Amino acid sequence: MSNAIATLVKQATAVKKPAAKKADKKASAQPKTAKPAARVFKYGIVTGRPGSGAALYAYTQAWIEIAGLDKGKTIARKEAEAIAGYTAIAYHIREGRMIEKDGKVSITAGGKLHFQARAEKINSDDKAGWQAILRTGKPDGRLIKNAAMIRPLP
Repeated sequence: MSNAIATLVKQATAVKKPAAKKADKKASAQPKTAKPAARVFKYGIVTGRPGSGAALYAYTQAWIEIAGLDKGKTIARKEAEAIAGYTAIAYHIREGRMIEKDGKVSITAGGKLHFQARAEKINSDDKAGWQAILRTGKPDGRLIKNAAMIRPLP
C-alpha cells in the first residue's frame, strides 16, 4: 500500500508540462494585407477652397455627397484631408461630427444633423459646380477660374 501512496504523491507533486499545442493553420498563416481603399477623388483644390459661410457649406456638401459620407460610407482620412483640409477634418472629429477608425472617417449621427441643418443655406448651383470641379479637375469659370488652382491627387 505504501507503494501505491508513493505513486499518488509523486503524481500529485509532479510538475506537469503543458500539452503541446497543435499548429493552428489560421494562426500560422500570414495575415492577408487589406487592399488599399479605392480613391474617391482624383482632383483636389490647391487654392481657392471656400473658408466660411454659404460657399463653404456648398463645397463641404459637394464633397461629402461625392464620397458617400451622407449615405454612411467611409473615406480614407488622408483623402478627406486632401479635399477638405487637415484643420477641417480635425475640427469635425474633435466636435464629434466625424469619427476616425482604422484611418478612415465617417459622419456621426450628430454630424449628419449638423450638415443637414446647413442645407437650406446651400446654393445648389454652387454645390453642383464644386462637384463637377472635383470630378473632372476642370475649372468652371465661376467658382474656380484658373486650372492651376486644381491638382490631381496622388
